[in-house]
Amino acid sequence: MDNESLRLLEFTQIKNIISGYTSFAKSKKLVLDINPSIEQEVINHRLMLSAEARRLLKVEPAFSLEGTKDVTQPADSASRGKTLDPQQFLDIQHSLSICHRTKIFFERRENDFPLLSGLARNMNELGYIQKEVSRTISPGGEVCTDASQPLKYIRNQLKIVRDELLRKLDSIVKSNESQKVLQEPIITQREGRYVVPVKIEHKREFKGIVHDVSNTGATVFIEPWSTVDTGNELKQLELEESREIERILSLLSGKIGSQRNEVKQNIDILAEIDLEMAKAKFAVNTGSLEPCINDFKKSRSLKLVKARHPLLGYKAVPLDLEIGSYATSFIITGPNTGGKTVALKTIGLLSLMVQSGLPVPVDASSQFPVFDNIFADIGDEQSIENTLSSFSWHISNISRILKQASNQSLVLLDELGTSTDPVEGSALAAAIVNYLADENITTVVTSHFNELKGLAHSNSKMQNASFEFDPETFAPTFRLITGIPGGSNALITASRLGIPPDIIDAAKNRLASPAHNLDQLLIEIANEKAKAAKFSRDAMFEKQQAEYARAELERRLEEIKKAEEQILDEARDRVVKEVTSLYNEIKETTSQLKKSRSKSQLKHAKAIAENSHKKIRCLNLNTNDTDDGEEFHEGDLVWLKDMEVEAQVVSINPATSQLTAESGSMRFTLDMKRVTKVSPGSKTSTRPVIKKPSTAQAQRAPLELDLRGKRAEDVEWILEEYISKALMSNLESVRIIHGHGTGTLRQIVRAYLSDNKLINSIKPGNLNEGGDGVTVVTFK
Repeated sequence: MDNESLRLLEFTQIKNIISGYTSFAKSKKLVLDINPSIEQEVINHRLMLSAEARRLLKVEPAFSLEGTKDVTQPADSASRGKTLDPQQFLDIQHSLSICHRTKIFFERRENDFPLLSGLARNMNELGYIQKEVSRTISPGGEVCTDASQPLKYIRNQLKIVRDELLRKLDSIVKSNESQKVLQEPIITQREGRYVVPVKIEHKREFKGIVHDVSNTGATVFIEPWSTVDTGNELKQLELEESREIERILSLLSGKIGSQRNEVKQNIDILAEIDLEMAKAKFAVNTGSLEPCINDFKKSRSLKLVKARHPLLGYKAVPLDLEIGSYATSFIITGPNTGGKTVALKTIGLLSLMVQSGLPVPVDASSQFPVFDNIFADIGDEQSIENTLSSFSWHISNISRILKQASNQSLVLLDELGTSTDPVEGSALAAAIVNYLADENITTVVTSHFNELKGLAHSNSKMQNASFEFDPETFAPTFRLITGIPGGSNALITASRLGIPPDIIDAAKNRLASPAHNLDQLLIEIANEKAKAAKFSRDAMFEKQQAEYARAELERRLEEIKKAEEQILDEARDRVVKEVTSLYNEIKETTSQLKKSRSKSQLKHAKAIAENSHKKIRCLNLNTNDTDDGEEFHEGDLVWLKDMEVEAQVVSINPATSQLTAESGSMRFTLDMKRVTKVSPGSKTSTRPVIKKPSTAQAQRAPLELDLRGKRAEDVEWILEEYISKALMSNLESVRIIHGHGTGTLRQIVRAYLSDNKLINSIKPGNLNEGGDGVTVVTFK
């Protein structure tokens, strides 16, 4: 890419911003070394990595590589025989730990982040180096005592000798003889030797070796003769300790040096991952994403939707434009300070960023071709050193661009032909734009020249565009309008920026008529366009309101429909529950009839039963009669018209013209006229079926009933209640315990069970179940 254009388009500033999101020096350097590519496969791969990192940051916001150090230099030094210091070992250990953690992290998420996992997969396992450093160097940067047996022995001896030395010195300091000669009763060190502070006037009285004198000269620091030998022994041990530490560190450095290439590879990969994470953080903070890349041979269209200059952030007005589909040259005109130069820089900078694999602040529908080079001539550059004026500098730069640009390049020219005579500058600008269009070079030009506006109108390879301004205040709106040239509005801009009105009026009087008329025409076009845009917005708003009202109406109708269905379901459920309750009431009444001991009790029970039957008849269960002559059989599927549920016939009573049907856990005894047969092939999916209650909803019956000790007259109703519960619990078989005794209970139980058509078989229990004292019941 053209280096001068990279500078003019402020590409380095973008790299500096992204580098601020990196975790360590190596990845920061990778960011600063980024350059645009012209290979589509390379660009796509970079963008996919960026997109994957952005997705990772969204689902794993805590993921971080903070704390990593670039330890390739220490590892390289170790490979050349240099002994590393403890802090360098700790940096290597910590960085390799982050490498290991990152490798494990991506191994577990390979399906979610295949590209980043592919990078991490190439990291080397260097866990043994981490363990060696941990065993040798403490977190505080000291060599551990257990790093070697000799070091452990030396340090034990050091402790013994040091304690002995301090004990001797302490006894000297505390002795009565020393109190008058010591400046203070303390023990200190000078030149690595233990000494005591002696008053200068008593230094001859205190026998020993002088190691230092205080700044004031009032104190001398003397090592007593009695401790010199112990001090020498201590010094000797300290030297041995230093030599052993040096040997240990040298050995450990050699181990790291032997893995120099593996360490470097791990840090390089970690830097690449950190680079992608920095791009992702930049994307999150700027609202950026990875756009679609076009093959230039198939489509040279550069389509920007809601594009923003990344250095301006969210305050920038989004830019929409498309170049290359219909015209290769884009001529942008309009007022000063209207946004033309920013638009030019936005186009160039975003194209550079995309070809560098960086996310850009655009809508996902944006498309970028791959340019073989991007050239820019922007700004007011002068060269005092080369004695070049603004015009000369621009023309020199444009001359270089025209020589190097191809039909796959992007050329950006700001205020082409200015800083010289307007007539000649306009003619030169028109000739340059014509040349670029004839060469099919994608070009964006900003200008105030009317000749360029007319040229774009008459040449199919060119397209006019302008930045909109408010027709009432004449202030720029920074919105790009394609297809219409814009007026410069120089006098209006000057007035808005504070030029006195009399000067503005004088300038208007000096305007040539054609130019003034053209600007007035453009202002009128802008006014009409603004009115049309307002009408379009109003129509769109009314359409949206109508669509919203329709959606709201449909939603309300759906709610009413659901409410109606819910009311019907609730009503049907209430009917079924009440019918069930009434049948239970009849069953209870039947039990009371069996237990009655007096006429009054019998009369009361009968009254309850009759009342329950009347209630059932009042529950609107009388609907259309079934077809005459329709016959029912056990096992038939029938439709209970009164309750609108499907059920299965379990028994028929021809004498009373009634049948008993079962739906889920519910059992109904109804007149045959109140049901209709459901043919096997008919569809009943629209008919509601009462669902069997779950175990949590219904109380399950026990697997056996013990009747021993019950009175004979109570047995029958107890059996009836238990068998009903067993059927509702869907039990396949139960045991009735009645014992042997006289055999009366056994006869009552088996006589009752033999009349029940829902029972498949009854038989005595096995010997291990109680034999003839138990009756085993199996249901159909």
